[in-house]
Formats: sequence, structure tokens, C-alpha cells
Amino acid sequence: MQLSVTNVATVLGKSSRQVRYMIQQGQLKAVREGKGWRIDADSLPLGEAERKPG
Repeated sequence: MQLSVTNVATVLGKSSRQVRYMIQQGQLKAVREGKGWRIDADSLPLGEAERKPG
């Protein structure tokens, strides 16, 4: 599942700016889509207990 920067910021409890910085630093895998970024949900740095099935 592909998520937007805003969605990822909410999930990680960070600001959109922090998420974009994580992308720039290579901490998150993301692809450029138009003017925005799409982040693969499986690449999020979550612990096993925080992952939602399906």
C-alpha cells in the first residue's frame, strides 16, 4: 500500500517536514509521484506490535 507524506507523518507521530527529511536521508523508501511522494507502508520503521495486518 502506498501512503502520502501526510499519512506517514500521522502514523509515525512526526511532521510532514520530518518525513520528507527522512526520505531525503534514505531512511524511508519513497517514489516521486507528480509533486508529491508516495511511501510504501511496508517500509515504515514500525515495531511488530504497531503494524496493522492487511
